[in-house]
Amino acid sequence: MGKLWDILYDGWELLKEGYEIEARRKFKEVLKYDSKYVDALNGLGNIAFDRGRLKEAEKYYRAAYRLTVEKLGDEFSKQVRWSIISNRQYLRAMHGLGLVLWRKGKPREALVIFEKILELNPDDQQGIRFLVSAIEKGQKWKDFVD
Repeated sequence: MGKLWDILYDGWELLKEGYEIEARRKFKEVLKYDSKYVDALNGLGNIAFDRGRLKEAEKYYRAAYRLTVEKLGDEFSKQVRWSIISNRQYLRAMHGLGLVLWRKGKPREALVIFEKILELNPDDQQGIRFLVSAIEKGQKWKDFVD
């Protein structure tokens, strides 16, 4: 898949193992070579989100979301299946942005994003239907994760 993918994959592995600083370096390295690499932005968004730095997380996820809309073009009105590995970064960007919005107390905005994910990927390998259900019931993000 290429050198950048290898660096990105190393970043995800480091993050999974708890090496946040090293993972951040890998994601930033990818972006140094390709500033439009959506999954590197997702990785940085995940780190910020997990640390409760919502403004920073939203910045990364919004950038990833803008690139997603740009990259998918006409496909954004069709289906973007999770089963196609190259699509996953786009669905992750949307998922991350939706979670940030919900956590920031903007459930209606989050719901719009989550419903779009379900429209694009009705097989819902991400479990978005559970998030939609919780928001529709009026549940807050904190209560959902506790």
